[in-house]
Amino acid sequence: MKLNAQEIRNCMYHGNYNDLIKELVDPSIKGFDENFVYLLGSSQDNLYRRMNDAELVLRFFAFRRLGRFQIGVYRDPLKRFLDREMEGHRNISDVDKQEFTNIFKESIELTKDVFDENAFRKFNMGSKNEVNGKWDNKINKAIFDVVMCGFAYYADVGNKETIIRFKDAIREELIYLMTHDEEFIDAIVGNRTYERIPVRTRFRIWFDSLREITENQNNIFSLELKRKVYDRNPECCVCDGRIQILDDAEIHNVDYYWRGETIPIDARVAHRYCNQK
Repeated sequence: MKLNAQEIRNCMYHGNYNDLIKELVDPSIKGFDENFVYLLGSSQDNLYRRMNDAELVLRFFAFRRLGRFQIGVYRDPLKRFLDREMEGHRNISDVDKQEFTNIFKESIELTKDVFDENAFRKFNMGSKNEVNGKWDNKINKAIFDVVMCGFAYYADVGNKETIIRFKDAIREELIYLMTHDEEFIDAIVGNRTYERIPVRTRFRIWFDSLREITENQNNIFSLELKRKVYDRNPECCVCDGRIQILDDAEIHNVDYYWRGETIPIDARVAHRYCNQK
């Protein structure tokens, strides 16, 4: 069997860094992250079998090293980018190893708190033939990168509470981007997602979105508020069909309602597809 890129890195770059990555994903090793395994869900077995889960962890560390302000220096191809990351930091200190462990676990915990079982999946808007939207089952690695690195930034600066405070708005923002923002969608799907421009684009959009939400002190949106509107009448006010899941419902005729816009008392919900149409 031909080895994949991460299996080759595992053979070539022995050291503290490689050990750390395996410890975080291998259930047989003390210290693995149970929340990470939970968020991978049904994809976990396939990812673990060929070390693709280990590559996810490496990607998080590599992109996080660039951070919010240096993502523009990223150069493709991704394989070489990750090779350089492991080659250049294979013998990290025990202190760095612990610090990397902490930031990974904190970012995973925040991700679970905000997105739970749908973390790292893409939400797909409905279509003319089927207006109901739904979540993908498979992991989207591009979404994994931006969500984890976005939350890591706030954890790094000791501001995790901000993510928790605005978690419902953050969740709504990402679903909006995945369904309505063509620039963001183009940067997370397809065969070119790890070229330089798509990588820079999705990180820029997501970091800007997080800043917009967390700096808006008037933001009072909660998922419970949207649920009350939905429970009052779960039928789409555009097509009259029943909206199957809450995540596919948008408040009709209120732009960016999750960023602090007032939701009227008599508000109605619509399918994301119908609302955009």
